[in-house]
Amino acid sequence: MSDNEAELIEVVEETKQQLLKNPRDVQAHFKQGCAYFNLEEYESAVKVLRDGLALAQQSSKEEDRALAPKLSMWIRKCNTNLSPDKQVAVDLKDPAAVSPTPTPPPTKPPHGRVRNGRGTRGT
Repeated sequence: MSDNEAELIEVVEETKQQLLKNPRDVQAHFKQGCAYFNLEEYESAVKVLRDGLALAQQSSKEEDRALAPKLSMWIRKCNTNLSPDKQVAVDLKDPAAVSPTPTPPPTKPPHGRVRNGRGTRGT
C-alpha cells in the first residue's frame, strides 16, 4: 500500500466518524467521495457524493449549497468509470451545473395540423 493510499483510507475513516456525529455534513460527504474516487472505489464514491448533493441542495447554508456543482462534477467523473447500470443521474437545482443525462428536445406538432381558436383542425 502506498503512502497516498494510506492517506486516502485515513480520510475515508475520519469522514465516516464525522458523518456518524453529523450525517448532514456536506463537506464530509464531499471529502469522503473524493477519497473513494481516488481509491478507485467508484460505486462507494458515487453513493456518498449523491447523498452529499441531496443535502447540499436542501441546505440553508450558503457554503453547503456552493458545493453542489463540485459534487455533481465528481458524480459525473464517477459515472465515466461505472457501467451504465451503476451510473447515477445528477438532478441539480443549480442552473450552472449540467446534467449528464440529455433531455429530449420538445416535440413539435406535425406540419399542416394547426388548431384554430375553435378547437378544430385547419388545413
